[in-house]
Amino acid sequence: MKDDTPRIVEGIINLSKPKHTFRVGDVVEWLDQGQALILGQCEILDPIHSNEYDLYSADPASWPRESGWVIELRETGEIIEVHEETLEVIN
Repeated sequence: MKDDTPRIVEGIINLSKPKHTFRVGDVVEWLDQGQALILGQCEILDPIHSNEYDLYSADPASWPRESGWVIELRETGEIIEVHEETLEVIN
């Protein structure tokens, strides 16, 4: 029997990575919340399952995390930490 399933092509570009490098001072769109000003970079703790809390609270350095951004929403003045993939460049 011939295997007709598509083959994975090596070297495919990771489309989930943002195509823009953000900088402090950039004005961006954040989800459906409007314009935001980038204030700085930060580390965001990844969500974990509740049954993993004891493990990561005992060793906080092992908690999965990723790089994110601190933004200020222009409309409300609220300052929050967000994942980079939730930001969009304003043309």
